[in-house]
Amino acid sequence: MPKTILLTGAMGFVGQNLLRYARAQDSQDQWIAVDFVQDETLKPNERPEQYSFHALDLGNQRAVESFLQTNTPDVVLHFAGCISKGSDPDNRTRLFRSNVETTWNLLSALPRPAYFMLTSTGMIYGSQRGPFAESMEVQPSDDYSHCKHLAEIMVQAFAKQGRIQATILRPAVLYGLGQKGDMFIPSLCRALQGGTRFSMTKGEQTRDFVHVRDLCSAVFSLLKKETTGTFNIGTGTSVSMRDVAENSATILGQKELLGIGDVAYRKQEIWDYRLSSTLLQQATGWIPKIPLTQGIQEILQEKQS
Repeated sequence: MPKTILLTGAMGFVGQNLLRYARAQDSQDQWIAVDFVQDETLKPNERPEQYSFHALDLGNQRAVESFLQTNTPDVVLHFAGCISKGSDPDNRTRLFRSNVETTWNLLSALPRPAYFMLTSTGMIYGSQRGPFAESMEVQPSDDYSHCKHLAEIMVQAFAKQGRIQATILRPAVLYGLGQKGDMFIPSLCRALQGGTRFSMTKGEQTRDFVHVRDLCSAVFSLLKKETTGTFNIGTGTSVSMRDVAENSATILGQKELLGIGDVAYRKQEIWDYRLSSTLLQQATGWIPKIPLTQGIQEILQEKQS
């Protein structure tokens, strides 16, 4: 039976890819997409046919309450949020409002129980040795992961009260076509394509990179049976940042642009960042399918075309 799915952060990197994925899967569900910005990015042929978009300030509790009274979802995919660096007061306020207040506003305003999926982060495990498993203690070490931890606590509390069915996702480092901002892979690819020097650390730290289409397939595998719980989304393996940079530069013949060692390591550097997705695989059969080399080649080829 078709359901009404509310997607927050619809015009963000993950949100847009989820809508494209839903279209490709010929989803018959009614998709209600909300974001702060206008719906100017997705083309009509990239959206599910049963799709409506609304500009909504999720930080405004009254606005959220009013919206949910007339747009009551069966499923909430809460992918809105801010990934921002720095520890200044303005940045902390931004992180809290976008990741914590928005979650509270949605949870408290739901007029009836719903299946609620929150996207958190693998950074919540801190600097422990990987691979990270859901059974490990959470050790958030920066403002962003602390905010995601608070959001997780709220979702878990509402679930215990029987007000929602809850699923929490802890993805590894996401990447793919259309990604903006200062994340490592898009920043690297922009520099190489633009012929500018890419300054980085020595790159000895390792990261688990997950393609956004693999994340989308994980989301849909959980939606299929509305599976509840906390799940990592990762490959279980990691690669050094230096290898990623050198392999990407080799594709374009631009290794001289790499400024390896230009930047110092962070004081609380995470060295072994990889996530075990055994629980998700056992629950749904999901496995990642897109190799890192293929994903990066797609990005570089897109920028060249």
